[in-house]
Amino acid sequence: MNLYHLLYEGKAKNAPQEEPKTAFARFVLLLWREGFTLVKLNLLFLLFCLPILTTGPALGALAAIAGKLVRNEPILLWRDYWAAFRKTFWPCFWSGLFLGGCCAALCAAGAAAALLPESVWRYAGISCACAIWLLLCGAAAYLFPLYGETARSAWKKAWILSLSFPQHALPSALLITAAFLLCVLLLPYSLPVTLFALYSSSTLAVRFLLDADLRKT
Repeated sequence: MNLYHLLYEGKAKNAPQEEPKTAFARFVLLLWREGFTLVKLNLLFLLFCLPILTTGPALGALAAIAGKLVRNEPILLWRDYWAAFRKTFWPCFWSGLFLGGCCAALCAAGAAAALLPESVWRYAGISCACAIWLLLCGAAAYLFPLYGETARSAWKKAWILSLSFPQHALPSALLITAAFLLCVLLLPYSLPVTLFALYSSSTLAVRFLLDADLRKT
């Protein structure tokens, strides 16, 4: 039980509840209602990422719990997270390794292009690396939630969804990139946010944005 339930639901069980009309207001209400759960979820995600190689399965479980929060489904955090982690372990493990390798290669390619002399090739190399990064992030935003529902053709469905709904995939990719940059570039000042809120809240925002698309699969 969280602070929202204690303050509001206990006092007004019989009062009619009005849902916020805008998507932004619904998301803010969701953050307020599940704030403490998100802190615990963020810490749990970091705990499961400690071996580094298990980052993919940890992301799959994080996306599964975020989906339950967005859909207002009841959860038992540890039990549900562990169940999702085990269920999606191998597909998320291999996908996490692949995406991690691609991200490292793109960072290296972008850095190498930035070291080139001032020319059109320098900007073309940096632009290509950034474009591929955003495409991969957009597909990954759909991929890990899909693993929680079906492992069959998850990559194919993720690419189809990301290319079919660029108005959702691109903001999600930019949000993922911003979270990554915040984590890396602002250390040590970003450490409290990274520890307690960054990954769970950004995953919740992405899942909230993509939920309507994922329901169509």
